[in-house]
Amino acid sequence: EEDDASSYITISESDVMNSLTSEDEDERISAAYDVAHMCEYQPDPNEFPLWEKAQQKLAALGAGSALLKLVQEGSSQEAKCAGFNAISQFCSRNEANSTTIGTDPIFQIAIRQAMTENDIESESWALVAMCNVLMNSFDSHPNLLCLLPNLRQSLIKHKHEPIPLVNEICITLYNFSLNESSRPFLVSEGIISEFVVALREWISIDSHINQSIAVVTMAIANCTKDIQNDNILVSFTDKDIYLLVQLVSECFKASVDGRDYPPGSRVYFMKWELSMAVTNLAKSVPHRKLLLQFHVLDMVKQILDEDGKGNKKEQQLQSKWGLNALWQLCYQSN
Repeated sequence: EEDDASSYITISESDVMNSLTSEDEDERISAAYDVAHMCEYQPDPNEFPLWEKAQQKLAALGAGSALLKLVQEGSSQEAKCAGFNAISQFCSRNEANSTTIGTDPIFQIAIRQAMTENDIESESWALVAMCNVLMNSFDSHPNLLCLLPNLRQSLIKHKHEPIPLVNEICITLYNFSLNESSRPFLVSEGIISEFVVALREWISIDSHINQSIAVVTMAIANCTKDIQNDNILVSFTDKDIYLLVQLVSECFKASVDGRDYPPGSRVYFMKWELSMAVTNLAKSVPHRKLLLQFHVLDMVKQILDEDGKGNKKEQQLQSKWGLNALWQLCYQSN
């Protein structure tokens, strides 16, 4: 295993690019695996870690275009899966790379193609790549909003199947909800309506809170303002609303404590994500009162009192949305 690890370290970005632009598809697939390995996020105390250096060097050498060509033209399932996996790591925590990939029409075409070929594995990897792009670059959203109908149909088709694809669909749609400009489209395309239906069905079938339930809840919370006048939540009972707020509150507490949510999922929501959800939920008076009952105001104050940790952008987002949440909650409490 040590030999395998060291062999990756000796591969240069230029060597990888030579293979990634080869005429031989097997060589390109192997190079895509190398890109994914070199760019994979690893906790690193250095200000400029190795994985981030690899992302920048590969981007400068044109890796983005080469990976897009692989997922568009690859003749095998492995080629597409390897390409999408590499794109996911190439874009992870990298706004510039995510914008380059996400605004390219080829990426949209490749995602749509993967979603219509009835190949669950290719579709899953395509959505993993799309998730990272959407999370890191709001500039990519306009180019990818046209895929919402495909995502809605895929959700309807697979929502009762215990497969990872369902999680990827839900997380992808949730990432759209992080962008205020994209939220109205989630409402108008019927995504939130489907989320409401799915949430009810999942809870009635299994009281265990899984990852899909968590991200669907967060997406509904983020879109509260956009759906208030759309009659989507008119059919929500008091029990439904209580559950919605309870889930967001539990997720917030887990984030503050540094725990995964749902427990055992190894999914860690960032504090600014929860503050955003609380801000949007608190714009509705009934939701706001419930949030106060669940002591969410204390959690918001706690994250605002913390010393700065993490990268600068995440700290800026945490301060921004923490203050917004504080304002919305205190407005009602006063």
